[in-house]
Amino acid sequence: MFREIIDGFGAYFSTLSFISTHRLHKYFIISGLISILLGVIIFSTSYVLSDDLGALMFKLYPFERWSDYVLRILNFTAGGLVFILGLILYKYLLLICIGPFMSPLSAKVEEIITGESIETGFSLKKTGYEFIRGIRISLRNVVRELGFTLILIILGLIPLLTIFVTPMIFLLQSYYAGFGNLDYYLERRANLKQSIHYVRKHRGMAIGNGAGFLLLLLIPVVGLFLAPVLSTVAATRSAIDAR
Repeated sequence: MFREIIDGFGAYFSTLSFISTHRLHKYFIISGLISILLGVIIFSTSYVLSDDLGALMFKLYPFERWSDYVLRILNFTAGGLVFILGLILYKYLLLICIGPFMSPLSAKVEEIITGESIETGFSLKKTGYEFIRGIRISLRNVVRELGFTLILIILGLIPLLTIFVTPMIFLLQSYYAGFGNLDYYLERRANLKQSIHYVRKHRGMAIGNGAGFLLLLLIPVVGLFLAPVLSTVAATRSAIDAR
């Protein structure tokens, strides 16, 4: 699995040159604008809500002693929780919204690499299928991701386990982000059950790809713009290499 993580993440390093060589820049426009819009709305809202949540949690603290210290801790904790929830919400809304644009990109990448002719034209039926599939995957994965994240946060309250919780949450987020990116490739050849089986079998690939996606989001604005296309191209190339 470790090798797949390296390969999945490493696919990003040559992705920009691949996009430039094959003139795929047009795919950045719509997906990038949607990503920035969603990111600004969700993360700015998360920032505002974190202080409110911290203050609400502080009302449950019944003592005067160390109140300033406790308030800072609660604000920090609330900020972390709201950010994680915002990131999860952003990923799945993005998956649903840009699916009809990223699926043709994935098909184009596969066509370039394999030389096989793949139908990439627009059709209402195909777009509807991709949209509904995106919703089904998002609903399935968001429930699982939230559940596992909650378990990890609870485990993080145990002092000896706290140091392991943050990297575990990052790996969990990476896995489900990579799942969504790989599905743009899988939807052409597998139903939902088969896709789930494939990603479980290649979980390292999903984690590596998702880690790259999450790290791109740390780059203000530019990362939000680039992440959808770069992660889709990288995921498709990794899946083809793993055939």
